[in-house]
Amino acid sequence: MAKNKRGRGRKWTAKEIALLMELYSECPFDEIAKRLGRTVDAVKQRAYSLGLKRKSYLERLWTAEELQMLREQYPTCESTRELARKIGRPWGSVRQIASNLGITNKKRSIDYEL
Repeated sequence: MAKNKRGRGRKWTAKEIALLMELYSECPFDEIAKRLGRTVDAVKQRAYSLGLKRKSYLERLWTAEELQMLREQYPTCESTRELARKIGRPWGSVRQIASNLGITNKKRSIDYEL
């Protein structure tokens, strides 16, 4: 790759930026880099400078089935961690959504054990 006067790679085109913005939230870094003809580091740096965010596991929307399981099992579950495994969600996410929905559980002590 040819370097410009500042020692950096080639300038990003508007078309490349548009493609980066389209792919960034869900596509793997190496695939984006390959499609753009850029390095993974260049992709990450440009995305950071544009303020782009990737979708994370925690941002995945809860399905109706997951919410129903939470509503039914959270109030009486012995372990929030075990319920989180059944639902397929992180423990903290299960606790947060239950709190947001106003669902309480009186049996909390086991959740704080390692």
